[in-house]
Amino acid sequence: MTKTKAKKNKQANKAVRTKRAIIEDEDGWAHVVGGRTIKADASRLKIKKWGFDVVTYTLEEITKKYESVVEKWEESDACKELVKLALTYEGKSQVKNVVIMGLGSFQMQMGDFSRTTMTQLAALDTIRKTLAIWDLPVVAQDPAFSPLDKEFLQSLGFQVLETPEGYDLINTNSLVYAIHCYPFVYDEVGKKGPPAVLIGNDLTRFTGSTMDFVRVCPDILTCLEALESLFPLPQSRSDFSDTIWYAGKKLPLG
Repeated sequence: MTKTKAKKNKQANKAVRTKRAIIEDEDGWAHVVGGRTIKADASRLKIKKWGFDVVTYTLEEITKKYESVVEKWEESDACKELVKLALTYEGKSQVKNVVIMGLGSFQMQMGDFSRTTMTQLAALDTIRKTLAIWDLPVVAQDPAFSPLDKEFLQSLGFQVLETPEGYDLINTNSLVYAIHCYPFVYDEVGKKGPPAVLIGNDLTRFTGSTMDFVRVCPDILTCLEALESLFPLPQSRSDFSDTIWYAGKKLPLG
């Protein structure tokens, strides 16, 4: 191998510094991307994801973003359909508190806003208003919450608890909002309640799975047996895939 060729190969394997650029998302938000050292063979997808890593936001910015998501959610067909379904139970619920589990961070790991998390929270606002339970206490628990997430939720009047403190507030008069959570979350819900209302994963996915979730998390079955499936949540992208509205059989909504 000649010295010239060896030198070229060595340069090809060296890490390079990407240039920063400003891109605009579909809502008109500007993001600074790039500026990270990456390997020469890194994909464009990774470069884009890494770029969001350097973005930070203030409480004011995340609040403004949430307001934008709420506006779009309330204009959606999914929101209108959810209101129609929930209106049947307006003022009839046995709910005394709202417990949110596993909502997720409002900023993804790379620093980008999480549209799914915000849309799910906007849907909960719709549910609370429609059921006339807006003034009831709301607590939220998720180990994924960042300091900014906690500050934002507290600005909405929510109490943010560390895991596993939130589980202790679940009882037969709770509305538990736990969308796309792990099996052990529903196992804990079954132990503590089951609640008056559970809005979360289709539990039959766990009990009917080839994986033995019930053996490891037996109170998923307890939860399922004590709850009645009312309806699947209307779809908005994939934000509510496999999400069911359950009501307690002992304390029915209506």
